Amino acid sequence: MILDELERRVKAPGFDLVGSYEAGVPTYKVRLRVRAERKQSVPALAQFVLQLLSQGHRAESEINEALGLETEFTRNALEYLYLNQLVTRRFESTESLTVAFAVTDKGKFALKEALAASYVSFLYIQVDGLTGEISAPDEKSLHEGPDLKKRDVWLLHTTPGMRPTAEAFSDKLPVLKAFFRGQLEDPSSNDQLVEVLDVERAWLAYKPVNVLVFRNRATRQISLYTFEGYEPVPDYDQRLTQRERAGGRVIPDGLLISGLEIEQPSTLISKLRPELEALEKITQQVEELEAEKESLASLEESAQQSVIPTTPITERTKKIHYLEEQVQALRKAQGSTKLIKSAEHRTVLKNALASAQRVVFIIAPWINKDAVDEEIINLIKEAIRRGVWIAIGYGMPLRGPKDSKDKYIDVWVAEQFDKIRKHTEGHRLYIEWLGNTHEKILLCDRTLSVVTSFNWLSYRGDKGFRKETGTYSEEHGMIEQVTQHVFGSFKSLPPEFPRY
Repeated sequence: MILDELERRVKAPGFDLVGSYEAGVPTYKVRLRVRAERKQSVPALAQFVLQLLSQGHRAESEINEALGLETEFTRNALEYLYLNQLVTRRFESTESLTVAFAVTDKGKFALKEALAASYVSFLYIQVDGLTGEISAPDEKSLHEGPDLKKRDVWLLHTTPGMRPTAEAFSDKLPVLKAFFRGQLEDPSSNDQLVEVLDVERAWLAYKPVNVLVFRNRATRQISLYTFEGYEPVPDYDQRLTQRERAGGRVIPDGLLISGLEIEQPSTLISKLRPELEALEKITQQVEELEAEKESLASLEESAQQSVIPTTPITERTKKIHYLEEQVQALRKAQGSTKLIKSAEHRTVLKNALASAQRVVFIIAPWINKDAVDEEIINLIKEAIRRGVWIAIGYGMPLRGPKDSKDKYIDVWVAEQFDKIRKHTEGHRLYIEWLGNTHEKILLCDRTLSVVTSFNWLSYRGDKGFRKETGTYSEEHGMIEQVTQHVFGSFKSLPPEFPRY
């Protein structure tokens, strides 16, 4: 998918990618009623003469009298019409040599065209509902709202004041004239757009775009990056980001943290806060140094393919080596502890279940079948067959007499757990209602621990407007702290459950 590719490609130093989605940009398909003019093929005076002839004036003298012009002007006009076969002439009387003129069929057509020099027509355009930009119709890029909703595309609202009106086009005539010329059946004609009379009709459609959502680590503000296919659209970035920061509905509801998931920091996270903050600072420094190093390496590669002197290249090479040394030093400071992000959590969970030799602890507030699907159920079964004990703790505080434990575990998942426990070795799966947990913890043997904001058992990490960060550690001291905390959280572990 394009979104997946964009997530891999697009980087923003100092920002975290916290979500992505497909959006529909509102676009008006517009039919304008316009007045146009056709360049006249018959000179003005000749037109008047032709018109008088068609009304029954047949002699040169009659036309002179009607126009009040000197004979020379009328005669020149009649000569033009005769040479262009728009009129015929004949002698009315051979004695007086009086000449009479009559309009030919060609002349009648030319007169009709001249009289239709100003006419009403239609112009088809489309107007971007976010930016107001006018463009030629492109039916292939537009889709109806209901069709996009079926594909879970988030439909954006138009910017206020962008609905097309005749007045709004008054200062955009140069652009409209170009589109009018492009829509003429005969491109060689001299027809020109004069004015927009009214908006005869405007249909609202949508243009799909891809949106990446980033959060600034320092300010915590959201920035959106928009792409038509793989091409960035800076105008959309600015407008959507401003709208989001102003409280507008730009990001889909499905990507927002639900009220149920707005939790207080866990006691363990509070206890480990200094270590976590130091780790996050180191991680941010590593990412920024890596980005700078990558940029310098790209410059060096370009320079080596040009005629630029080698001195700047040498300086860049030295800077790259220096940055690499800094990165390695920071990674060493990290030791065997690192930050992991949303998309990485599920892989860590699956690897823990697949590799565990003795014990796996998982703590999360609630459980659903989106996260605990057949893949996770099968990994649990396989682990138990290997002799692994698995303890799962869950549960948020009950909020009244009508609230129930069932609310925090999906029925299908509960049934799968019951089936596992009915097997011979099923007693190794232990489920405990903790009743008041905000913890999200994974502990595997004494080899790794993860303390996180990520809900292991209710969220897959494949969508969501969340900054889910976890602390993954293989460091003995960290694992020991997590182990003590976890054993203190479970109150009724079976006597035979391994205590290490």
